[in-house]
Amino acid sequence: MTTGQGKSRRRQSDPSVKDAHGRPKSLQDVQSAHKQPATQTVEALHSKAKEEREHELAAARVALEALSRRAPPTIEDAILRFRRFRRHDPFPGIAPGLLTCAAFCAYIVEAGLMYPYQLTTEAVDLASVDLSLLGKAVWWDEKGQRQDLDIKIDTSFVLKQNSIAFVTLLPYLQIPDYIALRFNLKVRHVYRGLLLGTGPLVDPGFQGYLTIPLHNLTNNEYVFHGGEPLVAVEFTKLDLGPTGAGTGAARVGSEAPTGQPTGFIVPFSEPRLARPAPELENSIDVNLAKARVAKVESSLPAFDAKITTLEQKVATQTRWLSIGGAVAAIALVVTIASVVWQATSEIRAIGDREERIISRYEAAQKTLSDSLSIVRGHLQNLEKAFCAQVAPTRTKRALTPAPVPCP
Repeated sequence: MTTGQGKSRRRQSDPSVKDAHGRPKSLQDVQSAHKQPATQTVEALHSKAKEEREHELAAARVALEALSRRAPPTIEDAILRFRRFRRHDPFPGIAPGLLTCAAFCAYIVEAGLMYPYQLTTEAVDLASVDLSLLGKAVWWDEKGQRQDLDIKIDTSFVLKQNSIAFVTLLPYLQIPDYIALRFNLKVRHVYRGLLLGTGPLVDPGFQGYLTIPLHNLTNNEYVFHGGEPLVAVEFTKLDLGPTGAGTGAARVGSEAPTGQPTGFIVPFSEPRLARPAPELENSIDVNLAKARVAKVESSLPAFDAKITTLEQKVATQTRWLSIGGAVAAIALVVTIASVVWQATSEIRAIGDREERIISRYEAAQKTLSDSLSIVRGHLQNLEKAFCAQVAPTRTKRALTPAPVPCP
């Protein structure tokens, strides 16, 4: 039996391709019969997955509430925890790499990574947490004047079109030497046309408030409210190698084991103040001073102003060209009219001269005709007189040839 015959017999023996009377079903009925069980399976799996997600979300809420009760109650307590675990990893069993929510939430609580922070399922995702828009904001308006705003929970902030603003993020960060952070805008803000950058890095050892430049490259104005989630942060645990988290100071100059690099770390500089005091120190101004700039403005408004000025100049020149063209057209029409009038006048004068010449010619012709009539009359008279004189002598000259007969 060939393969084709085997497939044909299997199709004939398959009850799903025949109806109740044993007759073959249509192709549409056969396809529907084969798709229905798969569709039911996908729907059942989808429903089961939704139920599992609800159970996982409820368990996450319970776990986060338990962690929140152990979080630092004050900034002083958060600083003390950070000082204790800055170089000593409280969870050495967690492997280096991108941390999940269970791991980085544990570090937030035990090592004082963030203060204050509400650990909720709305702010915490599987691999990131949200940072909110709160604190100082600085930007320069259309006239180049600096504007400052202290964004609070009940404060709104308007990001103008084609502008740059420096904003502050909460909470206060204290990053130990074995963890690095990366952050970026929430997807919602990316789709609004805002720009922050590609994965800015927060080095281990950083202490302070994050301040970021927020670019609005669109023609829209966006309103932000204090406490609104702005960026998402992910945590990466580092492999410190021979220094090892928990060994204290780096073993600078010490001999490394065979096959291992010499152990050392480059520490992040300590903040100027022992505890955060945003009312005394504006992190935005500190970073602008480090960048050695006094003003940061978007080039788009100036470029747009140049384009507007150029458009106005073009419009003005076009208007003057239009006026000049109209004047030239009028002058051309006047010139043409003058030429036509002169030509018409000359033609009329020529016509008048022709009429006078014709009149003179006709008068001369009439005079000549009259003169000819007079001459003809005189000739007739002379002829009559001549005939009267020669008539008596005709009889005497019979042999003379006959003269011209008189009339």
